[in-house]
Order: sequence, then C-alpha cells, then structure tokens
Amino acid sequence: MIEDRVLADPFLVDSLPASYRAVLATLAANAVSAPFTLPDPNAPIPKVAIVQTLTRSETGEPQLAQWQNRIRSTLQQERSYRRLLDQLRRETFVEIKL
Repeated sequence: MIEDRVLADPFLVDSLPASYRAVLATLAANAVSAPFTLPDPNAPIPKVAIVQTLTRSETGEPQLAQWQNRIRSTLQQERSYRRLLDQLRRETFVEIKL
C-alpha cells in the first residue's frame, strides 16, 4: 500500500522521529533521499520511505518566503468570506415580531 504524505508547513527536524532525523541531517534543499526503512509497530514488515525536501533553513525559524503564499491565500479566502457575508446581509430581510 502506498502512503503519500505532504507536509506543507515548515517544521523543525528535531521534532521528527530518529529515523527521519538521520536521513534529513545530510539532505539538502530540493533533494530526494535514498529509500530507508521505518519500523512499523502494527506490522511485522517495516515500511520503506523516501523523503524530498523543498526548502531548508538552518536557523530553525520559518522565513517570510516560506509563509508568504499561505498568508496571501488566507487573506484572499477571508476577503471572499467577508464579501459573501456582506452580500447575504444586503439580500436577506429579517423581521422580528414580539
């Protein structure tokens, strides 16, 4: 079974399990690792993984360029929600009778 996972958010390498840390210690940005095994506690056969890094920062702090697209898309989405709510408020008539 193929498991394909993409971690789009920047993260610290130290927060990963030891098997990933060992591979990522020597992996540069835009590089693909050689296949390596991961122990699977639920199965007798270990998993095989391949890691690709898109960006890498040695400072440990996320850089603005890494967050810029996410910030832009979040702001666009919030603006579209605001427009929709404003439109619904203009089009909807509510009468309260007591």
